[in-house]
Amino acid sequence: MNAAPSPQEIERRRRGVLLPEALEEAARGPAGRELDGGQRLQVLDTLIAALEGSYAHLAAKRAAYATDPVQALTLLRRRAVELGEGEFHRAVTSIITGLRDAHTRYIGPLPLQDSVAVLPFLVEQYGPDARPRYLVSKVDAAEIPDRFFKPGVELESWNGVPFARAVEIHADAETGGRPDSRRARALESLTFRALEYGPPPDEHWVIVGYRTPRGRAAEVKLPWRVLSPGKARTAMDERSRAAGKMAADLSGEAVRRAKKLMFATDLWAADRERPAPIADPATRDGGWLTTSMQDVLAARELSAGVGYLRIWSFDLDDDEAFVLELTRLLALLPQTGVIVDLRGNPGGLVWAAERALQLFTDTQIHPTRFSLLATPVTRQMAENPFNAWSWRPGVRRCRTRSPPVSCTRSRCR
Repeated sequence: MNAAPSPQEIERRRRGVLLPEALEEAARGPAGRELDGGQRLQVLDTLIAALEGSYAHLAAKRAAYATDPVQALTLLRRRAVELGEGEFHRAVTSIITGLRDAHTRYIGPLPLQDSVAVLPFLVEQYGPDARPRYLVSKVDAAEIPDRFFKPGVELESWNGVPFARAVEIHADAETGGRPDSRRARALESLTFRALEYGPPPDEHWVIVGYRTPRGRAAEVKLPWRVLSPGKARTAMDERSRAAGKMAADLSGEAVRRAKKLMFATDLWAADRERPAPIADPATRDGGWLTTSMQDVLAARELSAGVGYLRIWSFDLDDDEAFVLELTRLLALLPQTGVIVDLRGNPGGLVWAAERALQLFTDTQIHPTRFSLLATPVTRQMAENPFNAWSWRPGVRRCRTRSPPVSCTRSRCR
Protein backbone atom coordinates (compact mmCIF):
# COMPACT_ATOMS: atom_id res chain seq x y z
CA MET A 1 0.00 0.00 0.00
CA ASN A 2 2.82 2.40 -0.89
CA ALA A 3 1.25 4.18 -3.87
CA ALA A 4 -1.50 6.77 -3.57
CA PRO A 5 -4.87 5.68 -4.98
CA SER A 6 -5.66 7.14 -8.38
CA PRO A 7 -8.26 9.92 -8.69
CA GLN A 8 -10.53 7.44 -10.50
CA GLU A 9 -10.33 4.94 -7.62
CA ILE A 10 -10.98 7.69 -5.07
CA GLU A 11 -14.08 8.88 -6.92
CA ARG A 12 -15.31 5.32 -7.44
CA ARG A 13 -14.94 4.58 -3.74
CA ARG A 14 -16.55 7.84 -2.65
CA ARG A 15 -19.61 7.40 -4.88
CA GLY A 16 -20.06 3.69 -4.23
CA VAL A 17 -23.02 1.94 -5.86
CA LEU A 18 -26.76 2.10 -5.35
CA LEU A 19 -28.12 -0.24 -2.68
CA PRO A 20 -30.15 -2.46 -5.07
CA GLU A 21 -27.06 -2.96 -7.24
CA ALA A 22 -24.94 -3.91 -4.22
CA LEU A 23 -27.52 -6.43 -3.00
CA GLU A 24 -27.89 -7.90 -6.48
CA GLU A 25 -24.11 -8.22 -6.81
CA ALA A 26 -23.94 -9.94 -3.42
CA ALA A 27 -26.66 -12.38 -4.51
CA ARG A 28 -24.64 -13.25 -7.61
CA GLY A 29 -21.66 -14.27 -5.47
CA PRO A 30 -19.86 -17.62 -5.74
CA ALA A 31 -21.96 -20.76 -5.34
CA GLY A 32 -21.95 -22.31 -1.89
CA ARG A 33 -21.73 -18.97 -0.09
CA GLU A 34 -25.16 -19.40 1.53
CA LEU A 35 -25.40 -21.48 4.68
CA ASP A 36 -27.07 -24.87 4.36
CA GLY A 37 -29.39 -26.21 7.06
CA GLY A 38 -26.64 -27.94 9.03
CA GLN A 39 -24.44 -24.84 9.04
CA ARG A 40 -27.31 -22.69 10.29
CA LEU A 41 -27.92 -25.08 13.17
CA GLN A 42 -24.21 -25.04 13.94
CA VAL A 43 -24.26 -21.22 14.12
CA LEU A 44 -27.21 -21.28 16.51
CA ASP A 45 -25.76 -24.06 18.69
CA THR A 46 -22.48 -22.15 18.98
CA LEU A 47 -24.26 -18.95 19.98
CA ILE A 48 -26.37 -20.80 22.57
CA ALA A 49 -23.29 -22.47 24.08
CA ALA A 50 -21.36 -19.19 24.17
CA LEU A 51 -24.17 -17.22 25.83
CA GLU A 52 -24.97 -19.90 28.41
CA GLY A 53 -21.36 -20.82 29.13
CA SER A 54 -19.37 -17.60 29.01
CA TYR A 55 -21.57 -14.49 28.72
CA ALA A 56 -21.29 -12.90 32.16
CA HIS A 57 -24.16 -10.43 31.64
CA LEU A 58 -26.81 -12.95 30.60
CA ALA A 59 -28.73 -12.86 33.89
CA ALA A 60 -28.60 -9.06 34.00
CA LYS A 61 -29.82 -8.78 30.40
CA ARG A 62 -32.71 -11.14 31.08
CA ALA A 63 -33.77 -9.05 34.06
CA ALA A 64 -33.23 -5.64 32.46
CA TYR A 65 -34.98 -6.27 29.14
CA ALA A 66 -37.44 -9.06 30.05
CA THR A 67 -36.10 -11.21 27.25
CA ASP A 68 -34.27 -14.51 26.99
CA PRO A 69 -31.84 -14.67 24.03
CA VAL A 70 -31.02 -18.33 24.67
CA GLN A 71 -34.68 -19.32 24.46
CA ALA A 72 -35.12 -17.12 21.37
CA LEU A 73 -32.19 -18.85 19.63
CA THR A 74 -33.56 -22.25 20.67
CA LEU A 75 -36.95 -21.43 19.14
CA LEU A 76 -35.27 -20.07 16.01
CA ARG A 77 -33.46 -23.39 15.71
CA ARG A 78 -36.79 -25.15 15.03
CA ARG A 79 -37.46 -23.14 11.86
CA ALA A 80 -33.95 -22.11 10.81
CA VAL A 81 -33.84 -24.52 7.87
CA GLU A 82 -37.11 -23.20 6.45
CA LEU A 83 -36.11 -19.52 6.37
CA GLY A 84 -34.61 -17.68 3.45
CA GLU A 85 -30.96 -16.65 3.74
CA GLY A 86 -31.75 -13.01 4.47
CA GLU A 87 -34.53 -13.90 6.92
CA PHE A 88 -32.19 -16.17 8.89
CA HIS A 89 -29.44 -13.58 9.25
CA ARG A 90 -31.92 -10.83 10.16
CA ALA A 91 -33.47 -13.05 12.85
CA VAL A 92 -30.09 -13.86 14.42
CA THR A 93 -29.00 -10.21 14.22
CA SER A 94 -32.19 -9.08 15.97
CA ILE A 95 -31.70 -11.52 18.85
CA ILE A 96 -28.04 -10.67 19.42
CA THR A 97 -28.63 -6.91 19.06
CA GLY A 98 -31.39 -7.29 21.66
CA LEU A 99 -28.65 -7.87 24.24
CA ARG A 100 -27.93 -4.11 23.94
CA ASP A 101 -24.21 -4.85 24.06
CA ALA A 102 -21.95 -3.15 21.51
CA HIS A 103 -19.20 -5.71 22.18
CA THR A 104 -21.43 -8.68 21.37
CA ARG A 105 -22.29 -8.62 17.69
CA TYR A 106 -23.27 -11.08 15.00
CA ILE A 107 -21.27 -10.80 11.77
CA GLY A 108 -23.48 -11.47 8.79
CA PRO A 109 -22.86 -12.74 5.27
CA LEU A 110 -19.41 -12.25 3.76
CA PRO A 111 -20.68 -10.69 0.48
CA LEU A 112 -21.36 -7.45 2.40
CA GLN A 113 -18.06 -7.40 4.27
CA ASP A 114 -16.44 -3.95 4.43
CA SER A 115 -19.65 -2.35 3.13
CA VAL A 116 -21.54 0.60 4.58
CA ALA A 117 -24.94 1.81 3.37
CA VAL A 118 -24.97 5.62 3.38
CA LEU A 119 -27.10 8.66 2.80
CA PRO A 120 -25.14 11.85 1.98
CA PHE A 121 -25.72 13.74 5.24
CA LEU A 122 -25.22 13.57 9.00
CA VAL A 123 -27.72 14.39 11.76
CA GLU A 124 -27.29 15.87 15.23
CA GLN A 125 -29.79 16.43 18.04
CA TYR A 126 -30.30 19.41 20.31
CA GLY A 127 -32.86 20.49 22.84
CA PRO A 128 -34.51 18.56 25.70
CA ASP A 129 -35.04 14.80 25.38
CA ALA A 130 -38.79 15.28 25.73
CA ARG A 131 -38.86 17.53 22.64
CA PRO A 132 -35.71 16.85 20.64
CA ARG A 133 -34.94 18.71 17.43
CA TYR A 134 -32.70 17.41 14.67
CA LEU A 135 -30.39 19.38 12.39
CA VAL A 136 -28.28 18.42 9.41
CA SER A 137 -24.63 18.89 10.37
CA LYS A 138 -22.78 17.79 7.20
CA VAL A 139 -23.73 17.08 3.60
CA ASP A 140 -22.11 15.71 0.49
CA ALA A 141 -23.47 18.37 -1.83
CA ALA A 142 -22.42 16.45 -4.96
CA GLU A 143 -24.94 13.70 -4.12
CA ILE A 144 -27.87 15.94 -3.11
CA PRO A 145 -30.14 17.26 -5.88
CA ASP A 146 -31.55 20.08 -3.72
CA ARG A 147 -29.36 23.16 -3.18
CA PHE A 148 -31.44 24.23 -0.17
CA PHE A 149 -30.67 21.00 1.71
CA LYS A 150 -27.49 21.99 3.55
CA PRO A 151 -26.04 22.15 7.08
CA GLY A 152 -28.41 23.90 9.46
CA VAL A 153 -31.75 22.77 8.03
CA GLU A 154 -34.11 21.16 10.54
CA LEU A 155 -35.34 17.66 9.79
CA GLU A 156 -39.08 17.12 10.15
CA SER A 157 -39.92 13.76 8.59
CA TRP A 158 -38.44 10.49 7.33
CA ASN A 159 -40.59 8.75 4.70
CA GLY A 160 -43.63 10.54 6.09
CA VAL A 161 -42.89 9.58 9.72
CA PRO A 162 -42.18 12.46 12.14
CA PHE A 163 -38.42 12.56 12.42
CA ALA A 164 -38.26 12.13 16.20
CA ARG A 165 -40.43 9.01 15.93
CA ALA A 166 -38.28 7.66 13.10
CA VAL A 167 -35.21 7.97 15.34
CA GLU A 168 -37.01 6.11 18.14
CA ILE A 169 -37.95 3.28 15.76
CA HIS A 170 -34.37 2.94 14.54
CA ALA A 171 -33.07 3.13 18.13
CA ASP A 172 -34.94 -0.09 18.94
CA ALA A 173 -32.53 -1.89 16.59
CA GLU A 174 -29.43 -0.42 18.24
CA THR A 175 -27.23 -1.71 21.07
CA GLY A 176 -27.29 1.03 23.72
CA GLY A 177 -28.32 -0.07 27.19
CA ARG A 178 -30.26 3.11 28.08
CA PRO A 179 -32.78 5.05 25.98
CA ASP A 180 -30.41 8.04 25.64
CA SER A 181 -27.50 5.85 24.54
CA ARG A 182 -29.71 4.00 22.05
CA ARG A 183 -30.83 7.35 20.64
CA ALA A 184 -27.22 8.49 20.33
CA ARG A 185 -26.26 5.27 18.54
CA ALA A 186 -29.33 5.59 16.33
CA LEU A 187 -28.19 9.03 15.19
CA GLU A 188 -24.71 7.68 14.47
CA SER A 189 -26.08 4.90 12.31
CA LEU A 190 -29.25 6.51 10.93
CA THR A 191 -27.57 7.54 7.67
CA PHE A 192 -24.47 5.28 7.88
CA ARG A 193 -25.08 1.55 8.48
CA ALA A 194 -22.36 -1.11 8.50
CA LEU A 195 -23.80 -4.00 6.49
CA GLU A 196 -21.39 -6.59 7.87
CA TYR A 197 -22.90 -6.18 11.34
CA GLY A 198 -26.56 -5.59 10.58
CA PRO A 199 -29.21 -5.96 7.88
CA PRO A 200 -29.40 -3.51 4.96
CA PRO A 201 -32.02 -0.74 5.04
CA ASP A 202 -35.52 -1.91 4.18
CA GLU A 203 -36.05 0.97 1.73
CA HIS A 204 -33.99 1.73 -1.39
CA TRP A 205 -34.41 5.48 -0.94
CA VAL A 206 -35.59 7.91 1.74
CA ILE A 207 -37.80 10.98 1.36
CA VAL A 208 -36.60 13.51 3.92
CA GLY A 209 -38.80 16.43 4.93
CA TYR A 210 -36.98 19.50 6.20
CA ARG A 211 -37.33 23.19 6.99
CA THR A 212 -34.74 25.87 6.26
CA PRO A 213 -33.73 28.49 8.86
CA ARG A 214 -36.00 30.94 7.00
CA GLY A 215 -38.99 28.63 7.40
CA ARG A 216 -39.15 27.15 3.90
CA ALA A 217 -40.54 23.58 4.02
CA ALA A 218 -39.46 21.05 1.39
CA GLU A 219 -38.70 17.40 0.72
CA VAL A 220 -35.76 15.68 -0.96
CA LYS A 221 -35.50 12.09 -2.19
CA LEU A 222 -32.14 10.46 -1.48
CA PRO A 223 -31.13 6.92 -2.54
CA TRP A 224 -29.12 4.63 -0.30
CA ARG A 225 -25.63 4.00 -1.68
CA VAL A 226 -23.08 1.40 -0.56
CA LEU A 227 -19.44 2.36 0.06
CA SER A 228 -16.41 0.18 0.74
CA PRO A 229 -14.13 2.42 2.84
CA GLY A 230 -11.35 -0.12 3.37
CA LYS A 231 -8.65 0.10 6.01
CA ALA A 232 -5.91 2.64 6.63
CA ARG A 233 -2.28 1.65 6.13
CA THR A 234 -1.75 1.67 9.92
CA ALA A 235 -4.87 -0.40 10.75
CA MET A 236 -4.89 -3.81 12.39
CA ASP A 237 -3.64 -6.71 10.30
CA GLU A 238 -5.77 -9.77 11.09
CA ARG A 239 -2.66 -11.98 10.75
CA SER A 240 -0.50 -10.01 13.20
CA ARG A 241 0.42 -10.88 16.79
CA ALA A 242 -1.86 -8.08 18.02
CA ALA A 243 -5.01 -9.40 16.34
CA GLY A 244 -6.06 -11.25 19.49
CA LYS A 245 -5.91 -8.08 21.57
CA MET A 246 -8.71 -6.16 19.88
CA ALA A 247 -11.63 -4.70 21.83
CA ALA A 248 -13.68 -2.63 19.42
CA ASP A 249 -17.10 -1.73 18.14
CA LEU A 250 -16.38 -2.97 14.62
CA SER A 251 -19.52 -1.50 13.12
CA GLY A 252 -18.58 1.87 14.60
CA GLU A 253 -15.11 1.60 13.05
CA ALA A 254 -16.58 0.80 9.62
CA VAL A 255 -18.94 3.78 9.88
CA ARG A 256 -16.09 6.06 10.97
CA ARG A 257 -14.07 5.12 7.89
CA ALA A 258 -17.07 5.60 5.60
CA LYS A 259 -17.71 9.08 7.00
CA LYS A 260 -14.07 9.95 6.42
CA LEU A 261 -14.28 8.70 2.83
CA MET A 262 -17.37 10.83 2.14
CA PHE A 263 -16.60 14.03 4.06
CA ALA A 264 -12.77 14.08 4.23
CA THR A 265 -11.83 12.31 1.03
CA ASP A 266 -8.32 13.79 0.81
CA LEU A 267 -7.46 12.52 4.28
CA TRP A 268 -8.95 9.12 3.46
CA ALA A 269 -6.70 8.89 0.41
CA ALA A 270 -3.67 9.91 2.47
CA ASP A 271 -4.42 7.06 4.92
CA ARG A 272 -3.48 4.58 2.23
CA GLU A 273 -0.09 6.11 1.39
CA ARG A 274 3.19 5.46 3.15
CA PRO A 275 4.11 8.91 4.51
CA ALA A 276 7.59 10.40 4.35
CA PRO A 277 9.45 10.75 7.68
CA ILE A 278 8.46 13.86 9.63
CA ALA A 279 11.55 16.00 10.11
CA ASP A 280 9.93 18.96 11.89
CA PRO A 281 6.66 19.88 13.59
CA ALA A 282 5.10 21.18 10.38
CA THR A 283 1.43 22.04 10.39
CA ARG A 284 -1.23 21.71 7.73
CA ASP A 285 -4.38 23.71 7.12
CA GLY A 286 -6.13 24.78 10.31
CA GLY A 287 -3.01 24.52 12.44
CA TRP A 288 -3.15 20.72 12.73
CA LEU A 289 0.21 19.08 13.40
CA THR A 290 1.49 16.75 10.71
CA THR A 291 1.46 13.14 11.88
CA SER A 292 2.34 9.76 10.41
CA MET A 293 -0.78 8.25 12.05
CA GLN A 294 -3.42 10.75 11.00
CA ASP A 295 -6.14 8.08 10.74
CA VAL A 296 -6.09 7.71 14.52
CA LEU A 297 -4.48 10.92 15.83
CA ALA A 298 -4.98 14.65 15.34
CA ALA A 299 -3.46 17.47 17.40
CA ARG A 300 -3.34 21.26 17.37
CA GLU A 301 -2.86 24.21 19.70
CA LEU A 302 -6.15 25.85 20.67
CA SER A 303 -4.61 28.78 22.55
CA ALA A 304 -1.35 29.78 24.18
CA GLY A 305 -2.03 27.54 27.14
CA VAL A 306 -4.29 24.75 25.85
CA GLY A 307 -3.70 21.98 23.35
CA TYR A 308 -6.19 19.66 21.68
CA LEU A 309 -5.65 15.95 21.03
CA ARG A 310 -8.20 13.87 19.14
CA ILE A 311 -7.85 10.09 19.28
CA TRP A 312 -10.18 8.95 16.52
CA SER A 313 -9.67 5.22 16.99
CA PHE A 314 -7.32 2.55 18.32
CA ASP A 315 -7.58 0.48 15.14
CA LEU A 316 -3.84 0.07 14.60
CA ASP A 317 -1.32 -2.71 14.36
CA ASP A 318 1.76 -1.28 16.07
CA ASP A 319 1.25 -0.06 19.64
CA GLU A 320 4.91 0.94 19.94
CA ALA A 321 4.71 3.27 16.93
CA PHE A 322 1.43 4.68 18.25
CA VAL A 323 2.84 5.51 21.69
CA LEU A 324 5.97 7.10 20.19
CA GLU A 325 3.89 9.27 17.85
CA LEU A 326 1.47 10.20 20.63
CA THR A 327 4.41 11.19 22.84
CA ARG A 328 5.88 13.32 20.03
CA LEU A 329 2.60 15.17 19.47
CA LEU A 330 2.06 15.82 23.18
CA ALA A 331 5.54 17.36 23.41
CA LEU A 332 4.57 19.85 20.68
CA LEU A 333 1.38 20.94 22.45
CA PRO A 334 1.21 23.46 25.33
CA GLN A 335 2.36 21.82 28.55
CA THR A 336 -0.09 23.71 30.77
CA GLY A 337 -3.20 21.90 29.56
CA VAL A 338 -4.52 19.57 26.90
CA ILE A 339 -8.03 18.46 25.93
CA VAL A 340 -8.17 14.75 25.05
CA ASP A 341 -11.15 14.09 22.80
CA LEU A 342 -12.36 10.46 22.57
CA ARG A 343 -15.87 11.12 21.23
CA GLY A 344 -17.03 8.39 18.88
CA ASN A 345 -13.84 6.35 19.37
CA PRO A 346 -14.86 2.75 18.56
CA GLY A 347 -11.89 1.15 20.38
CA GLY A 348 -9.28 -1.17 18.94
CA LEU A 349 -5.92 -2.46 20.15
CA VAL A 350 -6.04 -2.86 23.94
CA TRP A 351 -2.25 -2.54 24.27
CA ALA A 352 -2.31 0.88 22.59
CA ALA A 353 -5.10 2.22 24.81
CA GLU A 354 -3.56 0.92 28.05
CA ARG A 355 -0.10 2.28 27.22
CA ALA A 356 -1.54 5.66 26.20
CA LEU A 357 -3.08 6.04 29.67
CA GLN A 358 0.38 6.01 31.24
CA LEU A 359 1.23 9.30 29.49
CA PHE A 360 -1.42 11.26 31.40
CA THR A 361 -0.57 10.40 35.02
CA ASP A 362 2.43 10.41 37.35
CA THR A 363 1.45 7.03 38.76
CA GLN A 364 1.40 3.77 36.87
CA ILE A 365 -2.05 2.54 35.86
CA HIS A 366 -2.57 -1.21 36.14
CA PRO A 367 -5.17 -2.95 33.96
CA THR A 368 -8.16 -4.28 35.87
CA ARG A 369 -8.06 -8.03 36.37
CA PHE A 370 -11.05 -9.75 34.89
CA SER A 371 -13.32 -12.55 36.02
CA LEU A 372 -14.97 -15.41 34.18
CA LEU A 373 -18.21 -17.18 34.88
CA ALA A 374 -17.53 -20.50 36.62
CA THR A 375 -19.01 -22.92 34.10
CA PRO A 376 -17.88 -26.11 32.35
CA VAL A 377 -17.26 -24.09 29.20
CA THR A 378 -14.91 -21.59 30.84
CA ARG A 379 -13.10 -24.39 32.64
CA GLN A 380 -12.45 -26.12 29.31
CA MET A 381 -11.17 -22.79 27.97
CA ALA A 382 -8.81 -22.35 30.92
CA GLU A 383 -7.49 -25.91 30.73
CA ASN A 384 -6.82 -25.78 27.01
CA PRO A 385 -3.03 -26.11 26.44
CA PHE A 386 -3.23 -23.28 23.92
CA ASN A 387 -3.85 -20.86 26.82
CA ALA A 388 -0.56 -21.63 28.55
CA TRP A 389 1.18 -18.68 26.89
CA SER A 390 -0.05 -15.51 25.23
CA TRP A 391 0.90 -14.45 21.74
CA ARG A 392 3.09 -11.75 23.26
CA PRO A 393 6.43 -13.24 24.31
CA GLY A 394 7.08 -13.29 28.01
CA VAL A 395 3.51 -12.66 29.15
CA ARG A 396 1.85 -15.52 31.01
CA ARG A 397 -1.77 -16.28 30.11
CA CYS A 398 -4.43 -16.62 32.78
CA ARG A 399 -5.31 -20.10 33.94
CA THR A 400 -8.01 -21.21 36.36
CA ARG A 401 -6.90 -24.24 38.39
CA SER A 402 -9.78 -24.55 40.82
CA PRO A 403 -12.99 -26.33 39.77
CA PRO A 404 -15.97 -24.11 38.93
CA VAL A 405 -18.54 -23.46 41.62
CA SER A 406 -22.22 -23.01 40.83
CA CYS A 407 -23.61 -19.46 41.02
CA THR A 408 -20.23 -17.82 41.65
CA ARG A 409 -17.63 -15.94 39.64
CA SER A 410 -14.20 -17.56 39.48
CA ARG A 411 -11.38 -15.02 39.29
CA CYS A 412 -8.76 -15.74 36.64
CA ARG A 413 -5.38 -16.00 38.38
